Amino acid sequence: MTLWSLWYNRNRIAWDKVDDSAPVILSCGHQVFTDWLIAQKEEGEIIQVPLKILNNRWRKPPRSFVKCNVDVFFLENNQY
Repeated sequence: MTLWSLWYNRNRIAWDKVDDSAPVILSCGHQVFTDWLIAQKEEGEIIQVPLKILNNRWRKPPRSFVKCNVDVFFLENNQY
């Protein structure tokens, strides 16, 4: 859900000129995931929703971590 939230925020920047902060983006992803979990439960079933405390501090990734950066930009009038 984090990747979806990042994609959604990118679209909000591009189309609505709205840029949310990182904690808001992460909170949105958590809420969407929680809503999805609740929607998956059957009638009468009790579901445990994981609650995470969002830590907004950057931490160095482990050595085995692989990072893939993706970036794009557009010029007006489709100039390349």
